[in-house]
Amino acid sequence: MSLTGYGQTGPLRELPGHDINYAAIAGLAAISGSSNGAPSYDSGLPVADMAGAMFALTAVLGALLKRAKTGEGEHLDVAIADSLLHWMTPRLGARMNAPALDADGFRRHLHARPGYGFFQAGCGRWLALGALETPFWKRLVLALELDACATPAFEEFAYRCEHAEQIARVLRERFAQQQRSFWLDRLQRFDVPCSPVNDIDGALVEEQFISRDLIGDRGEGPMVRFPARRRP
Repeated sequence: MSLTGYGQTGPLRELPGHDINYAAIAGLAAISGSSNGAPSYDSGLPVADMAGAMFALTAVLGALLKRAKTGEGEHLDVAIADSLLHWMTPRLGARMNAPALDADGFRRHLHARPGYGFFQAGCGRWLALGALETPFWKRLVLALELDACATPAFEEFAYRCEHAEQIARVLRERFAQQQRSFWLDRLQRFDVPCSPVNDIDGALVEEQFISRDLIGDRGEGPMVRFPARRRP
């Protein structure tokens, strides 16, 4: 199997590259850019490398099954850039549904996500909110007692998108009034998608992961176990 940046064919096959290059050529950096039009690739993870590795694994498993049935092997050609472009498929569909928008307009369209983002609580700690769909939005309005947003107009997703900045401002002001633990407890009771923003140390002691026996230690420090679990 060959796992390379641009694959065994094509005009870029001999060119070296890093994650940032594959994100750029596959269109990810452009849609991840800021409102001023500058591209961005600040995920904190080597997403392109991970995409290539996942497709390489899938291809190898498929080839092993084929060999078991036919006795024939094959040379697999996996390109990291190709893999990341494949992961762009959901955004390709969105682009087809918005042909009139230019690149900047399409990026703003993708990032107009009312009720969705990171917010700082009054204690200075951050939480992540995912009240994107209307049922979650309605629960969010109840949980935060946002009377100004409790109107039929705000129950329309398109209307919320048009007023995304206004909604974000209201949420920032509301979350600043209490500690994060208060908001997480209240949002969870109203069944609103939310989570604490952990740093790496916090993630390793997160109760959810501990309860699933995901964190191990071989004596040299913590490790994350394989995430798939067998259930009876």
